[in-house]
Amino acid sequence: MKLKIFLAVSILLVLLAGWLYYQAENYHPPEEHMGMMRSDLRNLASRQELHRVQHGRYSDTMLVEPFEDAVVLTIIEADENGWSALATASDVPFPCGIHVGDARPLIEGAVEGDAHCGRALPR
Repeated sequence: MKLKIFLAVSILLVLLAGWLYYQAENYHPPEEHMGMMRSDLRNLASRQELHRVQHGRYSDTMLVEPFEDAVVLTIIEADENGWSALATASDVPFPCGIHVGDARPLIEGAVEGDAHCGRALPR
C-alpha cells in the first residue's frame, strides 16, 4: 500500500514538474509582447507604404498576420493622406500605436511614423 502511494505521489510530482517547465518555456512577459506589438506595427507600416505606391492610398482593410497570436492589429483610419493603427495584447495593460501623415496620434507622446506604446488617447 505504501508503495502505491509513493508511486502515485512520484508520478504527480513528475507531471507537475513537466507542466511547470512547459509554462516557463512558453511564457512571454509583457515587455516581450510590447516588442512584438511594435514589430508588428513596423511591418504594417512597410506594407502600407508598398500599398500606397501601388494604389495611391493607404489601405484600411489590409490583413496582416501578427508575429504572435496574442497580438491583435487594428487599422483605425486610412486614406490617401495617412493612416493609423493599434496593436493590443491581452497581457499588456496598454496598447501600442502608430500614425503616419494626416492621421491623428493614438498614443500619448507618439511621434509620426514611430511605433509607440503607452496610454491611448481618446478617439
